[in-house]
Amino acid sequence: MREFHQELDAILRIYREMSDGDWERPAWFFVGPVHVRTLFLAQFADNVFHERDLLLANRRWTGLDPEHAAPLVDWFLRELRPASFRPERARGLTAAMRYRLHGAAGGEWTMTVRDGACRIEPGGEGRVDVTLVADAETLVAAAQARAPAWVGRLARSLDWSRGPRRAEETVAAITGTTSLLWSVARRRIRVGGDRRIAARLNRSFWHFWERTAMTAKNIARG
Repeated sequence: MREFHQELDAILRIYREMSDGDWERPAWFFVGPVHVRTLFLAQFADNVFHERDLLLANRRWTGLDPEHAAPLVDWFLRELRPASFRPERARGLTAAMRYRLHGAAGGEWTMTVRDGACRIEPGGEGRVDVTLVADAETLVAAAQARAPAWVGRLARSLDWSRGPRRAEETVAAITGTTSLLWSVARRRIRVGGDRRIAARLNRSFWHFWERTAMTAKNIARG
């Protein structure tokens, strides 16, 4: 656990010290071309939730460190969500969605999809079609397809006759879908407004468990 904290502290120091210009330098991630900020915060999120998984398994998790909440929200809303947008699936779609986060790093952000583009801005003014309410930990855990341990065990008990690669994709899809549904069922994530538009918005983004297909498509596209 000490190594997790040391790496988290190192990433946080860099996060606080780098200028906006440094952060905007180009880089590559599985979602395609991104900024340097995305790479740093993706590693940060991965470390936070690996530690969370280990502590949850031993019933020692006491909740997300408030100091970690702001970088996680920054990564999801400013970087991952826009980079995961699939304009080919949003043809003809004009919609607005409000993220209303409570707890550490709470606040309101508005996502607008229009003319094949996705934009997320801080603030909660104006009419929206869909509202999502959650805390930072639940939102990012669902975005990273983090599911309870029993879900992973169940998914891995499936028939592996389809081959290792295909089986891993199936496991990822099951754990990813269950992560979101589990949070919604427990009302840790609450979605309000137009359900039809919410479903259309959900289909307009790559999901974390689709990263293999996403990477292949981005490489083919160049």
